[in-house]
Amino acid sequence: MQVEDQTSLDPLTPDEVESASFPEQEYGYEKMRVDAFLHAVAERLRALLRELDIAEVKVEQPLLGVGREIGSLLHESHEAAEELLTTARMEAATLLQDADRMLAQAKKEVERTEREASRRAEALVSDAQAEVDRLRSEASRAKHNATAESVVIRREAERHAKEIRADAQREGRNVIADATGRAEATARELETRIRRLQEAEEVLRARIQAASDRDKKPEVRPRAAEKSIDLRTGHEG
Repeated sequence: MQVEDQTSLDPLTPDEVESASFPEQEYGYEKMRVDAFLHAVAERLRALLRELDIAEVKVEQPLLGVGREIGSLLHESHEAAEELLTTARMEAATLLQDADRMLAQAKKEVERTEREASRRAEALVSDAQAEVDRLRSEASRAKHNATAESVVIRREAERHAKEIRADAQREGRNVIADATGRAEATARELETRIRRLQEAEEVLRARIQAASDRDKKPEVRPRAAEKSIDLRTGHEG
């Protein structure tokens, strides 16, 4: 390479330094000395570049080990998250099964209570009707004795029968209303428990997803910058 007016600050390679030539002038430098100096500079430059390559390798090796360790930790964290999610799903499924079983039992209890209330109401109405029939029979027999007394007895019997029937119907309605109220309260309580279980499962899913998202952040690996040495300045490029 012919060197006439080297004003550029671009870095030179060792081969370019060693092959550099200069225009010859009278009373100039000795060519052999210049060539020897350029050869020595090129050898020194090669040694520096080799040392730089070795240093870059030494820096990259620990970073590669850290990358493998981070990958292992990410794998373990994913496995732990999956195990936690599986356990949470199993517990939630068990709780939901228990809730369904309790709801089914409550429905059976409501149906049994309603049947019992219906039977009691029918029995009360039947008793009232029997009492009415008995009173009517007595009134009919008394009619033969005295018309006026028979009328009074019949009216009293009808009034009494109406009261008995009204009492029986009222008691039957109260029994049914009480059973229905208890059944509705039980159903509301079960629905509240199920909703809370579902909310707890959603919170747990969100936490596990947040932990998984944090673990999935991209790994940054430094790249060794390309470096060179400027012959004129002696600085790293």
